[in-house]
Amino acid sequence: MIFERLLYNRDMTSTQVTFIGGGNMASAIIGGLLTRGASPQSIRVVDPDASVCERLKAEKGIDATQTLEAAWLGVDVVVLAVKPQVMPEALEQLAALWPASNPPMVMSVAGGITIDRMAKTLGAQAIVRCMPNTPALVGAGITALVGNALTSAEHRQLASHLMDQVGTHVWLDDESLLDLVTAVSGSGPAYFFALAEHMINAASARGMDDALAKALVHQTALGAGKMLGAEGMDASTLRRNVTSPGGTTEAALTVFDSADFGATVDQAIEAAWQRAQALGQTATPSSPTPKPQET
Repeated sequence: MIFERLLYNRDMTSTQVTFIGGGNMASAIIGGLLTRGASPQSIRVVDPDASVCERLKAEKGIDATQTLEAAWLGVDVVVLAVKPQVMPEALEQLAALWPASNPPMVMSVAGGITIDRMAKTLGAQAIVRCMPNTPALVGAGITALVGNALTSAEHRQLASHLMDQVGTHVWLDDESLLDLVTAVSGSGPAYFFALAEHMINAASARGMDDALAKALVHQTALGAGKMLGAEGMDASTLRRNVTSPGGTTEAALTVFDSADFGATVDQAIEAAWQRAQALGQTATPSSPTPKPQET
């Protein structure tokens, strides 16, 4: 696997972006762009839900509408931020208005819809698939990206910059790895949330005030995450460093080991990975999407 980090030098104030779908992930990216100096006039959103459009107009000061117009595709980037089940229909409607020359780069944050499937509808052009995770909503996510052969160095820089508005990113050299990324980092926050939930419940069951238990567990998770992200640190070393022979941590980890905790985690990742692959094979239209309008 090849991971690549890129610096971005382009002036984002002149980059035009249209989002198809205005949900949480799109809102998070838009918020990051605006915070870092992008002009509200450089961002447009199409969403079939009128309440979503009104919220984005009021909160972000951007142009949002229920109707896709051909002129809105004459931009630098189109970000597809709709649910996977909606994507096939959305692609068909985009194709009806797609520019014949100089098409924008396409970025998709929808899981399971491959680059080939998008290209069959939209034609030959730069397409980047992105797999962010929910910490992106608080600016602390990580996004895996992979582009097709038509994705240039500048396209990669632009895609990197957009996703860095909600955290950090890595580039993959193999699109098939995105299903595994989904199992590891896409679903991963829920694994940590489940552990935190059980730790809080265990402390509360032994007489600790619930608010205190939450404060202790939440800050412990935050601190442990920062330690994992420190230069030169890895999970195994950090675990060994905090585990004194005969101490309390060793007593707890012995219980985990006796329950075959490692095998349980491996089985969980496998189940999520298999499900991600299955969902990618079954994504079909099921919901209304923005209706195109010629201009």
